[in-house]
Amino acid sequence: MSKIYLVGMTSNQLDNVKELTDPIWQIVDGLIFVDHESTDGTRELLEERKGSGRILDEKWVNSHDYSMNHILLKGGLQSGDWCLFRDSLERFNVEFAKNIRSLTNLWEMNGVRTVFNYGKIFAFKYNDSMFFKGSPHFGLEGQEGKAIDLKHNYSEDLKEHTWRLKDGEEGGRPIDNKINHEARYAWVYGRSNHLLLGLEDKFEEFQRSEIIRKHIREVAQMNDFNLDIEGLKEFMVWLEESDVKAFHSWINSHRVWKNFYRFHILKHEFQEIERLENEWSYGKTLTTSGDFKK
Repeated sequence: MSKIYLVGMTSNQLDNVKELTDPIWQIVDGLIFVDHESTDGTRELLEERKGSGRILDEKWVNSHDYSMNHILLKGGLQSGDWCLFRDSLERFNVEFAKNIRSLTNLWEMNGVRTVFNYGKIFAFKYNDSMFFKGSPHFGLEGQEGKAIDLKHNYSEDLKEHTWRLKDGEEGGRPIDNKINHEARYAWVYGRSNHLLLGLEDKFEEFQRSEIIRKHIREVAQMNDFNLDIEGLKEFMVWLEESDVKAFHSWINSHRVWKNFYRFHILKHEFQEIERLENEWSYGKTLTTSGDFKK
């Protein structure tokens, strides 16, 4: 018989992994997780709860699909097994978790082999031609059969099945997490598809933003700036002072850079950054009415 595994990747998320797995680890056949050098007990907890699964130790190399593919290649999966994919900050409704085996049986009977949750992969029936592709936003290729989305089977209340702790919510990340999180994806990661978000229908604009992103990272490295959050702050100050024309072109090329600059350098409030994210640009200021002036 096919087995059901909860799969994912994590690092130093002991409390979150405990809450994520509590409702389901004794219901599924096992856990298959990639652990990125945890030192807080996360790996030990996963090991205790792995059942017939495996906990894979890998160094984090800024590549989500690389890490996830270890699950497919080294997790001991057999064709026909079901995988439930969740992040550390995501949660299961307890009743939903209790019925997960019945749900996978129902999906099987209806020819469903892939299940999304608001467009994000949630469950899939494994076959050995599958692979994950893309980082930090990855998709799964090689699925077979029908696909459904949980959003079509439940009400607007996400907590009927599964949900994610939001920034600013109790137990979640800080409300302003978005600023550094998005900048990390664009600045720290050499291979990144993050700037495509919001530009899916404007591919030429994305290509231009991506060319600028790669070039500006090269400039930073040639001038001995670190590709981390502190290095980004220092580089922004340096480039604005040394070449304001280049700085102007870079900052205005994507909201990720503008938001980071406004938050860390100009010290704008997060809520104000959110409100004017699509209107603000470097070299212009806003009047109290919200109109631009030079």
